[in-house]
Amino acid sequence: MKNTLKILDALEINFVDSCCREEFKLDTSGERKPGKNKGSGEKRLFIKGVKDPSFYDEFFEFDKVKYFFFKKSDLLNYMKEIKEEYLNPSQDYQENISHYYGENLNYINSLKKEYTKLEFHRTHDKQNRYYLVLNGNKTGKNPNRVAYSFILNICLPRITKINFVKLINENTGELFIYLKPTYFEKNNKIDQLTLTDVTPKKSKSKEKTRKAQSKYRFELLQKMPACVITGVADDRLLIACHIKPYSICDEEEEFDANNGIIMTPTFHYMFDIGFISFKDNGELMISDFLSNLNKKRLDIYNGKPCAINTKSKKYLEYHRKNIFSRVQIDESELID
Repeated sequence: MKNTLKILDALEINFVDSCCREEFKLDTSGERKPGKNKGSGEKRLFIKGVKDPSFYDEFFEFDKVKYFFFKKSDLLNYMKEIKEEYLNPSQDYQENISHYYGENLNYINSLKKEYTKLEFHRTHDKQNRYYLVLNGNKTGKNPNRVAYSFILNICLPRITKINFVKLINENTGELFIYLKPTYFEKNNKIDQLTLTDVTPKKSKSKEKTRKAQSKYRFELLQKMPACVITGVADDRLLIACHIKPYSICDEEEEFDANNGIIMTPTFHYMFDIGFISFKDNGELMISDFLSNLNKKRLDIYNGKPCAINTKSKKYLEYHRKNIFSRVQIDESELID
C-alpha cells in the first residue's frame, strides 16, 4: 500500500542567540543590564513567553509523533541563501564567522542521506520558556545530538527561522514533524515598487524609472482597482506588486502590467516571501509553512477565488516554481 502524507499544521520558531553555537554568539554588550554576564546559552530550541504550554503540546504531540526529520537539500539551500551573511555579516558577532562557511558547507555535504531523523521531548520552566529537548543522554554519541548538530552548527541567531510542519500518514495515522531552517531576508526579498524612490538599473536614470513605475502602478489599478484578496479599494492602502521580481526582470518584463498584482501590504509581503501564490485561474494557494492559526486570523484558505489577470500566466508559473514555499517530501524514502 502506498503511503500518503497529509499536512496538518505548521509552526515557526526564531533561532535566538542562546540557541546557537559559541562561535556565532552576538556581541550584545550594549544590550545587557549592568552587572549581567553574557551567559553561555543552552543551545536548545525554545519559545519564550509561553505561559500556557497546551497550544504547543497540541502541535508537537511528543507522545504520538514517530520522529522529527530534516532534509540535507534544505540545509544546503540554507547555506546558499545565508552565504553573504557569513562572509559579510550584517550583525555584530563576537567572532569573525566568515571562515566557518566552507567548513560548515563541507559538514552538511558529509551527510550520507537526504533525510535525517531525530527525537525531542519538552520542558517548560518558570520563566515561561518552552524548550525542545533532545531525547537520550548528553553524550556526543547520542544519535539525536549528532543529528541536531547539523542544524546547530550552521544557524545564525535572529536571522534564522526554524519551521516545523506536522504531517500524518493517512494510512497508518502515524505523525511526523518536518524541520526546516530558513534565512529571514526581510529587506532583501521585498520587491517594493510603489511611488517611493527605487534604485534604477544601470540602463535607466532614476527619473525615468520613477515615471515608468508610476505608469505601471496606474495601469495596474485600471486592471484591478482593489486588492485581489481582500477587496480593499482605497489606493492609499494598495501596492503594485511584481509577480516575477523586478530585480531579475528583463526590460520587457520590468513594467509589464501583466507582471503585476494589486495587494494590500500584508499580502504583498506574504507574496514576496512565498507564503502565498495563485493558480492560473486565480485560486489562492497558501504555503505549507503557514500555520492554521495564521490562516484563520488572516481569513484566507486554499482555493479562495481572487481576481487575477488571465494574461499573467507565465509570470504566475515563475512565482509558483521559484518563490512559493511548499513541502516536498519523498514519501517512500521518508517512512519506514
